[in-house]
Amino acid sequence: MVAPDYASQHLMALVPKHQAGVVLKFAGADDHIELIRNLAEASMIAMASVSPTLLKTGQSLLAPVLGRRHTFRKVLLPLRGHADLRGLDIVFCDTLAMPMVRCNNKVHYRLVATGCLDDLDAVFEYAGPRSGEAANVELSRRRNRKRS
Repeated sequence: MVAPDYASQHLMALVPKHQAGVVLKFAGADDHIELIRNLAEASMIAMASVSPTLLKTGQSLLAPVLGRRHTFRKVLLPLRGHADLRGLDIVFCDTLAMPMVRCNNKVHYRLVATGCLDDLDAVFEYAGPRSGEAANVELSRRRNRKRS
């Protein structure tokens, strides 16, 4: 089972011990906020995604640093095709949007924290023909290796 961090305590209690469980941790936006904060001039900034929810959340996260100084645009992308955003100064793109957007300064926004992706990889790699218990063992092994 994969559960978001805010719901994990309640949901993981329902997962049998022999099955794998991963807490989904979302990546922070600190680097993106700092990038905007360090801009010397007023800029045109966009966020591009196929997800309306991500665009709404992203706008809320960036609003305090955007203020009235910068112009912000949400770009909802179709599932197929490309968007030409070369007239914008910075475009934050999620993983699906990266190959779809053409612009001079694309910044990749990863929704899920990198360490969490490693955990998901361990679970899915070992969850196939093996039991959830094997995935839990591999997950623990990988976490211990990171700490060393």
